[in-house]
Formats: sequence, C-alpha cells, structure tokens
Amino acid sequence: MSKPQPFWNNKEYKLSSNVVITEQILSKYINLFWKDVVSEIKDDQHILIIPRLILIDNQYITISKLIKINKDSANAEDLLVYLMDRIGLSNEAYKSIPISSIILSYGIRKGKITPTIGAGVAGQNKDIKYQIYYRNKLPIVTAPEEYGKVIAKYNNLYIISLAKNISIHLFQEKEGGVHQPSKQINRIEYIKNGNILFTWKDTILSPQNFIRQIGKSTIHYINGEIVLYKIEKKTSGITKKILPKNNQPSNKFITMDLETILINNIHIPYLLCWSDGIKTYSYFIKDLNLSQLEDNILNMVTKAMEDINRKKYKGYRIYLHNFAKFDGYFLLKYLSQIGHTSPVIHKGRIISTKFSLFGNNIKNKYEVTFMDSLLV
Repeated sequence: MSKPQPFWNNKEYKLSSNVVITEQILSKYINLFWKDVVSEIKDDQHILIIPRLILIDNQYITISKLIKINKDSANAEDLLVYLMDRIGLSNEAYKSIPISSIILSYGIRKGKITPTIGAGVAGQNKDIKYQIYYRNKLPIVTAPEEYGKVIAKYNNLYIISLAKNISIHLFQEKEGGVHQPSKQINRIEYIKNGNILFTWKDTILSPQNFIRQIGKSTIHYINGEIVLYKIEKKTSGITKKILPKNNQPSNKFITMDLETILINNIHIPYLLCWSDGIKTYSYFIKDLNLSQLEDNILNMVTKAMEDINRKKYKGYRIYLHNFAKFDGYFLLKYLSQIGHTSPVIHKGRIISTKFSLFGNNIKNKYEVTFMDSLLV
C-alpha cells in the first residue's frame, strides 16, 4: 500500500550567501523544482504552488497568490516569467533586499483544473492569429480577454499582459453620429520594456469582423483573414523635369541582336550582329552540325566581344531587345566562359550585367554593360 501524499509540502532552497533576487537565481531553482516535483506528478493530477522568500531577518514574503498548474499546461519557463512579472508588479524592493531562502510550498491534487498559467488559461487562446508588424506579433482579436491575461480593469481601460515584458493598454469607446449606428472602438497602446512602441485603432463591426488602422495602413479582417488592405502613400504632382546642363544624352551605346533557327524544336543562335551607330558588324555560324555547335557558338560570341572589348568602347552600354529573358540567359552562358561577368537578376529577369574579357592586364579594363532595351 503506497504512502499517502502530505496535503502540503515545502521545498526550500537555501542560498549560500545573502543575495538579492534575480532572474538567473530564480530560474535555477524553478528548474530544479520542476525536475524534482512537477515532472513527477501523474497526467491526471495537478499541482498547487505558493512561492515565498525568506529575507535575512527571517521575514517571510509571499511572491504571488496560489498558482494552479496541470502537468501538461505549462513549463518551467512559464512559471519563471509569471513569478518575475509578479515580483516586478508587486514591489521593486524585492530586487534590492537580500534573501536567505526560496520556498515553494506545494500540494498535489487529483484531476485537471483551469490553470493559472500556460495552456488553458482563461482568456488565452493559443489558436489566435497575429499581424506581424515591425517584427512584433499583434493579436488579431476584438475582445480584451482574447489578447492575454487581463491584469487590471478601470472603467473602460484594460491592462493586459501579452508576454514577458510586453503588455497593452486597451481603451474601449463608442463612435457614431446622430444618423449612424454607434460602433465599438478599441484604442490600443502596445508597450514593450516599459516603452510605447505602437498605437492603433480597431473599429469592431462584429466579434470576427473589424477594421484596424495602424501607422499608414488600414486592414479589414474577417475571421482572422485579411479581406482588404490599404496603405497611404505620399505622391507629388507631375512636374517638368529639368536636366542639368551637363547631363546631356549619351551616345556611348551599342545595339545588338541575335537570330535563331529551330533545330529539333530547339532555338539555335546562328547570327549575332551589333552596331555602334556608324558601323554594323555581323558574325555567322555556317556549320550547324550539332556535334560542333557549342564550339561554333562560343567562337561567334568570342569574336564579337573581342571586337567590342577595347578602349574605343570602354564604358559603353549594349542594348538587346530581349536581354532580360532569352537573349540574356543565352549570352551569359558563353560570356562567363570568356570573361568577367556580374549579372543583376530580379524576380528571374536579368536587369543588367557588366562584362570584360579575361586576359586584360587590369581586370575590367575595358568593361561594358549589357542591358535590356525595354527596361531602361
């Protein structure tokens, strides 16, 4: 026959020297208590905890009211955060008065209960959705108790704890005119580490239907999903742009084009031509034998770039009509084999690439830039 459990037990952790309570010290003994006691209770049991401190003058101080925990409802970190919040809210002097012991009085009881902390806490819905705003999680809810644990309520003002070092002030009011039905408004301050980071306004149309105005954004939520998103952006009127006198149109550019032929349902380039506005140059592949095709294409591109990559065309831009897609991907395959390339790619489209031949005494000595004529 097993020995019955005492109705209450005390787990005392004596400190080696007179120290003040800190998160590190409390964390150490909360984790020990969790390992020694809480982890040993059965799944169909719960535990009641009263945390206390003994000061150096043997005075006992209770940190919080009775804490109720199911085995699967919380962890040691949840208990630590809860107690540190209670210490901060109750009396900042706790952090400056030396203590000699930490006592956790506890009792193990049968059955599951509504816990004080962790999963299952009244007002804490683990399934709620969040708006990510400047890397902060803002609950997409309408009722104060859905945000988190309501710490205090003064008339229409709710003070709510969301997480460690995060709380909100929620003020409820009515808004509407003589000929319009009144609407419930939640005005909210989001507070982190004692500082107000954001404020926003929620206009409640129904428990699952509301409009949030935050910063320059207006967001309409239904059942936690965005149905309309608007953002305010500043615009200016169209004005005549006056170019500086020294910003004259440049004629330092080359136009280039490729022609292909369809062989076995594959587009094979056989002609490359370019012009500097005065002269036109063309390069052909006469032998389309598939066994020699790769070498012939590479030779065609190499001859063209040897004619372009010289002092006369240093800093020129080369425009192709379809460079962002087919022509660009084709050319890069061969340009990368004969010179330095640095392509700029955005959403799968080649915006531009700089190029200079290998073998120059100075890298990028006669660099040119390939661009798409439609993206300038």
